[in-house]
Amino acid sequence: MTRERERGEIKISTVLTLAFLAFIVYQVVQWGGPAFAIYSFLDTVKEECRFGLNKDEKVIRQALVAEARELGLPIGAENISIQKQGTTTRIVVKYDVDVEWFPGQTYTWQVDVNEYSKFF
Repeated sequence: MTRERERGEIKISTVLTLAFLAFIVYQVVQWGGPAFAIYSFLDTVKEECRFGLNKDEKVIRQALVAEARELGLPIGAENISIQKQGTTTRIVVKYDVDVEWFPGQTYTWQVDVNEYSKFF
């Protein structure tokens, strides 16, 4: 008493597998862009911290705000704290990025960048 499969019949496991794969692709699309922007900005902060010894704080802040704007991150001058003492530089940036992880549901990704560099 085996039932023959009819043409066009779909198993429920196939439907569930396709739904799961669609969800994974959706998550990669939703999180990929913000993650790339956050890590690109982190790289810029590290670079400015290491090579900003001879730069004024205002110039560093402007460069970071311009990079954040280019990457589409919600960072303004008020989010950036720069402290320079002698040959040390510390840059602290705090901001939030909202990511839609499920249709209609957003997650607030709190980012706290704290870079320190000392030139001997």
